[in-house]
Amino acid sequence: MSRNASYSDYREMLDEIASRYDKARAGYEFDFATEIEPFLKQNKVLADQLLQIQTDERLTERVREIMRRADGNS
Repeated sequence: MSRNASYSDYREMLDEIASRYDKARAGYEFDFATEIEPFLKQNKVLADQLLQIQTDERLTERVREIMRRADGNS
C-alpha cells in the first residue's frame, strides 16, 4: 500500500482483528502459514502508518487504557 490509508481501511483492519480475537477466545486455532502470515503481510504498511500518527503528549498509555475501558474494549 503506497498511499495513505483512509479511515475505512483502518476500521476494516481493526474489525478483522477484533473478529479474529473473538474466534481465538472461543477456541479457534489459526494456522500461521495460511491465516496469520498473509493477514500480517497484507496489513503491515497500514499498521506502520498507524504508528506514525503523531498524538498529543497527554495521550499517555494510561490515558489510552482508560479510554479503552470506557469504550468497553478491555
